[in-house]
Amino acid sequence: YSQFNEHNMLYSEVRRLYLFMEGAPGTENLTPLKRESMFIGLLETVTPDDADLLLAMKEKISPYPGLTKEVVVAAFPELFPA
Repeated sequence: YSQFNEHNMLYSEVRRLYLFMEGAPGTENLTPLKRESMFIGLLETVTPDDADLLLAMKEKISPYPGLTKEVVVAAFPELFPA
């Protein structure tokens, strides 16, 4: 991969993140083992920094001091419908 492609992998994988959310539509038939395997594959695809970010998100830990849900909602209200 070129450096450009490597740094855009997370962006291109964002559309699949719903697969790792509990109860997401279309994921009823995913076994825990399959879901874990897919997540590991995702971590192996993205840059180490992006993998760290994804793991922090999974653990519900903000890797950026001061980044709160309120800040994200204010910046991207379309992501959180009322």
